[in-house]
Amino acid sequence: MTLIIDTDAPSATRQHLREPPDPALAKQRVKLRDRAGLIRGEAIVAAIDGNDLILTDLRELPEEDRFRSEGGISLTAWGDPGAITGGRRQLRPEQQEFRRRLLDAYGGRCAVTDCDVEAALEAAHLRDFRTSNEVRDGILLRADIHALLDEGLMTITPDLRAVFAPQALGHYRVFDGKPLHLPARRRDWPQP
Repeated sequence: MTLIIDTDAPSATRQHLREPPDPALAKQRVKLRDRAGLIRGEAIVAAIDGNDLILTDLRELPEEDRFRSEGGISLTAWGDPGAITGGRRQLRPEQQEFRRRLLDAYGGRCAVTDCDVEAALEAAHLRDFRTSNEVRDGILLRADIHALLDEGLMTITPDLRAVFAPQALGHYRVFDGKPLHLPARRRDWPQP
């Protein structure tokens, strides 16, 4: 299940889900994780209305209390207060530099799809961004491929090929097993 949380949202926020949520979530405090699996906050599910969750008491956890988890409700965005403008989440300054270096290393092309539309490309971390921001610690991916990587529906093999989970093959079969488009400098190649 995927939610988009805007920290500028009112104290109660309605989040629409594609599938009906588990009724057991009602009145429960839930952990909220980002696409990388890092628990970033928590909220209380005040009510369930069809495919909508009404969340209250949203709060971001202090950095020292955050942890990686496969559980929790997944977020596609978590911005700092005031960081969401014009409907787009602003990136951390170091993330902007990381993306610039990946765009340069990959020649502005997605490593999997060869897409060259810069607005559709994202700098995906293969290691924790707080400790690793070298080009080899990431990979340039089209936004949908990045989301699949973060959700564990796509992986990179040691021989640098993209492999997709069975549930993603319907749409992404054409890229399954395909060798990655790699940077010209070998030292910039991803280290999966």
